[in-house]
Amino acid sequence: MRLDNKVAVVTGGACGIGKGIAERFLEAGAQVAVFDIDGPGVRELASAHPGGRVLPLCGDVASEHQVQAAVEEVVRQWGAIEVETLITAVAPLPEGPAWFDRLYRREPNLMKVILQP
Repeated sequence: MRLDNKVAVVTGGACGIGKGIAERFLEAGAQVAVFDIDGPGVRELASAHPGGRVLPLCGDVASEHQVQAAVEEVVRQWGAIEVETLITAVAPLPEGPAWFDRLYRREPNLMKVILQP
């Protein structure tokens, strides 16, 4: 999957699965706005990918005002948001470790899994 010059927003992208999704989008050619409460984490991700393809945005998804401001900043800098986070599967919570292993190994076309209790 190529996302050359597409604009994506990843929330919770400073670490863990969110960071993995952001990195996969970058590998696929996207410009990625990373929105996370961890300001140093989003800035670290941006420094690890020079060239202006990462827009670090510090904020809390629980704040409607901060989310709106982040979206407005992405649109101001890059235009429309063109990539929605891809949900690959919805699985029962007990299957979580197996899905995490597949995500960690960067299985092709596996982007995000929702685990349900």
